[in-house]
Amino acid sequence: MNLLKIEKVCRSTFQTRIMHEFHSCLMLCHMPSGLIFGVVLPLAMVLRFPGLVLGALRGLAFLPLLWFRFVPWEVQAAVYVRLWQRYVDQEREKQRRGSQRRKRGSRPWDK
Repeated sequence: MNLLKIEKVCRSTFQTRIMHEFHSCLMLCHMPSGLIFGVVLPLAMVLRFPGLVLGALRGLAFLPLLWFRFVPWEVQAAVYVRLWQRYVDQEREKQRRGSQRRKRGSRPWDK
């Protein structure tokens, strides 16, 4: 009777040990398919077909330029002004955050 209890305890501790050792592998197997489609598939495509991937990226970069060629200049100007305003706003925000961080007395050694 004691032998059965010992065997049961040994099996449970062995299974627990395996679960702890391979926990990260098991969690990777249970992750959603977004990991496969977001990481593994693009990596496999880049390694297997680098020319095709670079050609596709070039085409994707070329499409907006081609679209701008056939759009009226008023629309082009509006888009460029909006992009410039966004860039300027981001730079101002960076400068504002940087000046707030460097205020006198905010560091422990300035006090």
